[in-house]
Amino acid sequence: QIHTIDGNGYGKGNMGKEGIDKFLKAHKCNAICKWLKLPSTGQLKQSTGADTVVKPGDGHTTLAGTAGAKIVAARAELAGQQEALAQQQAALEDEKRRVAAMAEERDLQKAKQEMEAVIREREKLRREKEELARMMNEFDAQRQKQGDKTSDVDALVAMGFEKTKAQRAVEQTQNLEAAVALCIEQSTPPAKVLPAIPQRGGSGATVAAGG
Repeated sequence: QIHTIDGNGYGKGNMGKEGIDKFLKAHKCNAICKWLKLPSTGQLKQSTGADTVVKPGDGHTTLAGTAGAKIVAARAELAGQQEALAQQQAALEDEKRRVAAMAEERDLQKAKQEMEAVIREREKLRREKEELARMMNEFDAQRQKQGDKTSDVDALVAMGFEKTKAQRAVEQTQNLEAAVALCIEQSTPPAKVLPAIPQRGGSGATVAAGG
């Protein structure tokens, strides 16, 4: 509202051109008036009654058709900044999820590679066992055919086992086939444990790799 010319009260809505002129003559402008850009005396000759109505705007007061433009602009700018900040925050969260997914994928690939290496080693040991078994059968068949009196220890050494281990195996088993099996067992590295594979949404399982 606009105070009256005598300063003892307040106007009630439309004061008309004459009332506004009187108000401007008696009013001493201050920083607020300048900020609101109030018109000076003589600029309201063409004004209509509607132009001088004091009416509420978006949470602030509007005078003579100027609706607190700076406040509106500031609010619009703030809203734009808040929206931009929200978009940046959403983009940051998306990037975090992307990086986490990449790290999980790298861990999964590494675990798979380790597991494949263990499986290859198991396959190699299996082939070696099969080869030793084949050699044992050949030596045994040759001894029976030729009546060879070669000792079991010599037969094991000929298969590639160390003589000390061969002697021990023969003493413990008193049988060439059992001695070969014992030598193979003693020459086989302990079973390894397959690496745990990260499961999406759960823990990885650990699997023992047998020889």
